[in-house]
Amino acid sequence: MGNFLPKISIQIVSRYVPAENKSGPFTYLFDIMRYLHRIGCHLELNILDPWFQVRNIPGAVQEMANVVIMPALPEANQRQFSIKTLFRPIYTRLPNSVLHPVRKAFYDLQGKPLPGIHPHDAPATQEEIAFIAERMTAFRPDVLITNHTCLGNTFEMKTFENASILKIILTHHIESQRTHDFNRARLSSRDSLWNREYEANLLQHADVLLAIQKEDATVLKEMAPQCEVLYAPMSATYHPHEPAEQVAGRCLFVGSDIDHNVHGMTWFLHEVWPLVLQQHSQATLHVCGTVCSKIDHTFPKVQLLGRVEQIETEYAATEVCLIPLVVGSGLKIKLVEALSHGRACVATSVGVQGVQELRGKAVLVADTPYDFARDVISVLANADQRCKMEEEARRYVIEKLLPEKTYQPFIKRIYEHLTQLVR
Repeated sequence: MGNFLPKISIQIVSRYVPAENKSGPFTYLFDIMRYLHRIGCHLELNILDPWFQVRNIPGAVQEMANVVIMPALPEANQRQFSIKTLFRPIYTRLPNSVLHPVRKAFYDLQGKPLPGIHPHDAPATQEEIAFIAERMTAFRPDVLITNHTCLGNTFEMKTFENASILKIILTHHIESQRTHDFNRARLSSRDSLWNREYEANLLQHADVLLAIQKEDATVLKEMAPQCEVLYAPMSATYHPHEPAEQVAGRCLFVGSDIDHNVHGMTWFLHEVWPLVLQQHSQATLHVCGTVCSKIDHTFPKVQLLGRVEQIETEYAATEVCLIPLVVGSGLKIKLVEALSHGRACVATSVGVQGVQELRGKAVLVADTPYDFARDVISVLANADQRCKMEEEARRYVIEKLLPEKTYQPFIKRIYEHLTQLVR
């Protein structure tokens, strides 16, 4: 296998640039790219956003892949195009906080939608598909990966009719189920085309579907039986911490400002946290990540820290990590991260999706305010129980989540594809 891997060329198509320690999908794609780069694959990342600024590409991503941003389409009105061209040197130097409103105002004045901006789950446009085909001709990949099922219609293009390219969709979650759950929880009111039939139609054009958790893999196989489905959870490496670093009573939540994180933390802070403090007055809670910007109220013994550069120090000081998600899908990256630091966790049934085997071991699971508070208090008050849970977390990461283990089926499948071509 080693003789082939350094020669593999993989083209990845995405509407966003991956980043570590951002929301789950960003981090998962980053993790996969990091491993592919580490084993010697040649990567090209195509970004389907003509307005994305090169300066915003993380250095780590530029080291891993050749990043090609989809160019802006020529304006039908040449006068408008020349005005935009004239001011582009200024535009590209504006901070994002100013750039985005200016860009929106420019198109609002013309009564036009923002170009290159689509609902996050919209299928690839003809312009995007043409750009992808152009990059395929230039890059000549062995493998093409679309990031999210919505871009699965990319594989319908004629370029694939006689091509020997392995077509893979990085699914992240079951989009139709996610849409249903979010609408039911009133976290989204937007009409959506996503149902099981629509999703199955997008999936069927791929050769391989990557599932982040086993439950998703089962559903994907039911929806697209003609596709090969591989289970590839996000990887993790174990980060040991000294027991002396822990702060008695410290709880931790880490998350972005995506709706289900805000919803989950709002539920926890209003319904669960008062119950915890009633029984364990020494408890404190640190909340990290952009979720803090969406929490309007102050709560006793809670610190909203926002983005934390050295998140390792927060995990080192923590006695229990919280995953209080009421709605969501896929494997929870925040849970994987907590396990990688050897921390005991308390989660809802939604929060523990993808790692059910850890129930009652590294993760206590509760879905009502009383039960969730009881389990948090139990971990904080019982050092022996906490140490056993921490050991279970360490063992699980080492035995199940190292990159060589989680991504091995994926790499093996690529190797088999290349071997068949040689024959």
